[in-house]
Amino acid sequence: MPTLVQNARWIIAWDDASQRHAYLENADLVFHEDRILFIGKNYPGSTSQIIDGRHLMLMPGLVNIHTHPWSEPLNKGFAEDFGNASLGYMAMYDTMPGWVNNQRSWLVAATVAYSELLLTGTTTIVDNSPAYDGWIELVEVSGVRAYLGPAMSSSYWVLENADSFRYEWSDDDGAASFDRAMSIIDTLRDDPTRRVRGIVFPGQVDTCSEAFLRKSVEAAQERNLPLQIHAAQSIPEYREMIRRHGKSPLAWLDDIGVLSSNTIISHCVFLNDHS
Repeated sequence: MPTLVQNARWIIAWDDASQRHAYLENADLVFHEDRILFIGKNYPGSTSQIIDGRHLMLMPGLVNIHTHPWSEPLNKGFAEDFGNASLGYMAMYDTMPGWVNNQRSWLVAATVAYSELLLTGTTTIVDNSPAYDGWIELVEVSGVRAYLGPAMSSSYWVLENADSFRYEWSDDDGAASFDRAMSIIDTLRDDPTRRVRGIVFPGQVDTCSEAFLRKSVEAAQERNLPLQIHAAQSIPEYREMIRRHGKSPLAWLDDIGVLSSNTIISHCVFLNDHS
């Protein structure tokens, strides 16, 4: 027998006529297990449980298409308060590596982040994280619907001094990183519940070579998966891409075929027309 949430103060529901969400006032919602059976006025059927909805608003679950559960609880209230103007006030270059540095801390931080996401109504996320022990198991036990993007790249940042960093390029152009990520993604494709899936995630536009990005695009197309990448997220990155290619990060990604309707650009702050 289904459960009835009766006379909910508000329901945010899909309206087929207008092809958009609409607010229903003083309406009923009926569900059974993982299916919604009825939304509207005065449900006529039988139920096993009735929940008084007079003080409730019912809404679809929120979708967060860019999260870093492995690190952000550790940054909160700290990293954003210590900015270095020479590095574009981006703590990821100089501050974060000092304490976000082991898999145990990543698992603890992710547990906190998943709890916060679920408590605030998020039911679907894209989780971009370095692969760590216990990651997939945590996602599965949380109950959230997730697209996991194992981080991969062909280089990484190395801080040289308080005001500058350089790129350390891997000898194999990130091949080992790519293979690890694809192995996880392909394993997730076998998930019978289809609640935990993969997403192709070449970490940042400035830490990936052109060949690496082209290979990532091909991998996403072959698997019919989205691709997500950080780009146009900081002043140092923007200037580096101008130095390398004479083009903005997004213009360069467009030139090499990364941008499509299947691509998610994370942050995307510094566009071509930015001051």
